[in-house]
Amino acid sequence: MIKYFNYPNATNSDWKKLYKFVLDAKQTSSSDKKVEFEVWKKRWLSICKRRPYSSVYLLFDKNKIIATINAIVKNPGEKSEVLLIIYNCKDFDVLEKYQQQLLIHLNHLSKTFKSSTLTARHTIIDKIAKQANFTVSNQLIFFDLDLKKYKPNKKLLSKGAKSIKQGKLKFRFVSSASIEEYSKIAKLFTTLLNDIQCANKSRHYLVTANDLLANEKNILSKTLYLFLFDEKDNFIGMSVVSYPRKKPVIVNQYMTGVLKKYRKQGLSTWLKIKMYEKLKSELPKITNIKTDCYSKNLGIIRINKSLGFDTVKSELEYIYKNDN
Repeated sequence: MIKYFNYPNATNSDWKKLYKFVLDAKQTSSSDKKVEFEVWKKRWLSICKRRPYSSVYLLFDKNKIIATINAIVKNPGEKSEVLLIIYNCKDFDVLEKYQQQLLIHLNHLSKTFKSSTLTARHTIIDKIAKQANFTVSNQLIFFDLDLKKYKPNKKLLSKGAKSIKQGKLKFRFVSSASIEEYSKIAKLFTTLLNDIQCANKSRHYLVTANDLLANEKNILSKTLYLFLFDEKDNFIGMSVVSYPRKKPVIVNQYMTGVLKKYRKQGLSTWLKIKMYEKLKSELPKITNIKTDCYSKNLGIIRINKSLGFDTVKSELEYIYKNDN
């Protein structure tokens, strides 16, 4: 049975069932698994309030949650509106007997929005997506860097530093900014995201200043940026990571890139190396850095391999366009 999680009216018992599932399904990092129930609940409420058009559905086996379905609406009301569907489960094999229910639910969700995307984390989800007439749009590749074994590539670092000097560029680490500055950062972030080399050229991203401000106010995770500026203090490149505020062990790296004019100069590689130096210096207990990219993004794949990242897995991303 699939039920909508009505968080404003959910009982404490409902919340505790969801909390237990999240921990058991390992949807959090090892350090987050120690987060107390009330703190975790507060974070979930904060996320729900920031995403008023998004929903969470629970798949039950009798009285036990065995999977969650997050339906996150990106760019609501815009031409680029898209529903991002995320399936979480401890053991995806158990979903086999619920295929019909999941298919009906997926058909209902996808018919409600202009377009929908999902990532097939298991062959069961892959099968359901195809039955719902979703088509493959991208392939995601996941990487992991063992920071304890990592050693910065001095040659690559030197190449980037030379380009920075020749271009009269400046750099700065940022963890907090004004709303005006976040507006400029959001513009750069949006440009870089929509520049990503991927199979689905119709996909459009939009980052807002409020999105970035919400990240800054997150009580459990911290976001750190490294920016490159030109002579006129315009943002031209960035690298961004996120990690738990308390006892961080795993770091997630998101966007790293520079505007087209500044590419093929070793600047993106330099941004990554400088970010890792900062992390190793200030957070010595961090063990791993995780990141991902599309299989078509050959530039960032090459950079990741040159820095010592190991390829962990790949997943297919599906899309459904609603023509009605």
